[in-house]
Amino acid sequence: MSSFGKNYFVAELSSVCSTIAALPDAPYTLLRPIPVRLEPGEDGGWMARFEEANIGMSGGDPEDARQMLAEDIAETFALFLAEEATLGPGPQRQLAVLKQYLQVC
Repeated sequence: MSSFGKNYFVAELSSVCSTIAALPDAPYTLLRPIPVRLEPGEDGGWMARFEEANIGMSGGDPEDARQMLAEDIAETFALFLAEEATLGPGPQRQLAVLKQYLQVC
């Protein structure tokens, strides 16, 4: 495996594995790092995915995509917690995964 920046390593020729270790400005505590797969996009940008929770975001570079994903994870968690009683099966499963990684402070 070859290195790719400080917190990345190449897992395949076209993807990079990383983690989210903090959610700045979010009222949540991370219980464990969130695994992230970063892939170059067709438009020259990057896609960051938290595959277990089926959440993904894009950005101009790997760090931008990872930051956008971190923000979306926090927003999704807040929304799903607020609407937990009315969530359908897909969002219920996503929330169950998110609860394995996040907790309210």
